Amino acid sequence: MKLTLLILLFGALAVQARPVRSGKAEAELVSDVRTIQPGHTLIVALRLKANPNWHTYWSNPGESGMPTTIKWTLPNGFRAGALQFPVPHRFEGSGLVGFGYEEEVFLFTEITVPEKLAGNQITLSARASWLACDPAQCLPGRVQLSLTLPVATADPKPSKWSRILTSARKKIPHELAGATVKVVQENANWLITLQLPKKLQPFPSAPQFFPENSKFADLKSPPQFKEIKGGFEIRVPISEDVAELENPVRFLFAGMERPLLFSAKVAATKLK
Repeated sequence: MKLTLLILLFGALAVQARPVRSGKAEAELVSDVRTIQPGHTLIVALRLKANPNWHTYWSNPGESGMPTTIKWTLPNGFRAGALQFPVPHRFEGSGLVGFGYEEEVFLFTEITVPEKLAGNQITLSARASWLACDPAQCLPGRVQLSLTLPVATADPKPSKWSRILTSARKKIPHELAGATVKVVQENANWLITLQLPKKLQPFPSAPQFFPENSKFADLKSPPQFKEIKGGFEIRVPISEDVAELENPVRFLFAGMERPLLFSAKVAATKLK
């Protein structure tokens, strides 16, 4: 009974840790579960909340800004995957285009937990860095964060963040099997053709396109979308820095129920 109470107490403390503030944003590590289970993948989110009228940035910040980063310090045997970003918003100001998030955003990391764990609780530590901007100025942020979870072999119970994080994860793009992607140069534009599985073919009413590489597209001109049989076309102006672009290219397409991530090899002699 005492051990059970201690586990519940540690779990409550872990998910109710206070956010740490730096610059114009606050940050904390949160999990959708209250305990850590040996041999299972743990999903941890960096919760980043900028002040009203301020925003932080996507992995490709656009023509200005700086992407949010996280550097993990984990116990032996733990492995952290890449930081997963949800669909960003497009910002335009002072003649520059940026991609990012207003106010609150959750950035996810999948952490592989080893089969054997030492001790009754595990502390995960990370240093998060970001840039927060409003229409007039930008301020950097950097904080040291930690999340302590009790160890339990039973299936973990949901935390107070579970429902919020489940909803937020639907905004994380996923790579789609069964799609055909083609990227060709057409004069001063890239012509991207997507052939999708039948269940995804209805053209979205508000399509969105975001290149992961800042050297891919000229962002000042919005992409043009066209529905075709079995999918759609996206036409975007080629960046002036295309010579520095590395193959393959990756881009995010949103506007449907779940955002999609695509990777394609571009046949162009100017690319690396």
